[in-house]
Amino acid sequence: MKFKLGTQTSLSIDDSEVFRLLSSVYVTEGYTSKESSEDLFHPSKIKERGEIICARTYPDNIFAGMVILVPPESPACKFAGEKEAEIHLLAVQPEFRKKGLGKLLMQQAIRIAIQKNYKKLLLWTQTSMESAQRLYRTLGFIPNLNRNFEAENRVFHFYEKKL
Repeated sequence: MKFKLGTQTSLSIDDSEVFRLLSSVYVTEGYTSKESSEDLFHPSKIKERGEIICARTYPDNIFAGMVILVPPESPACKFAGEKEAEIHLLAVQPEFRKKGLGKLLMQQAIRIAIQKNYKKLLLWTQTSMESAQRLYRTLGFIPNLNRNFEAENRVFHFYEKKL
């Protein structure tokens, strides 16, 4: 399977498609409550986070996945300091999983972070997101157990990658 990567704008992905993908992955699969998602995944909130990196299938042009590269100056940034960025909301449609798309999206985010001269990438993920954690470790992210945290009765595992 082939994928085209680009920004939400360059791939002509509508805000409603982004909302549906995030809701499908995070709410339907039990990672976020429906109540939280209405605000958390609102298009204005998503866009203010940072650079939305998206993927469409080729040649079918189906919106298949996304991830957000969040700069330290973003209002959505929680932990990154100067010369650091965060990775938020990696999401891949279920039918496109296990085809390398999550890895492609993350590699693109890493490339952009390097181009922007960030020195470190930060991310966090829930305990139950085992395949995501395997992907992050494969890409060189190191767990930082001292920064794990709990929010909304969920444990989050913190990862870092020096660039």
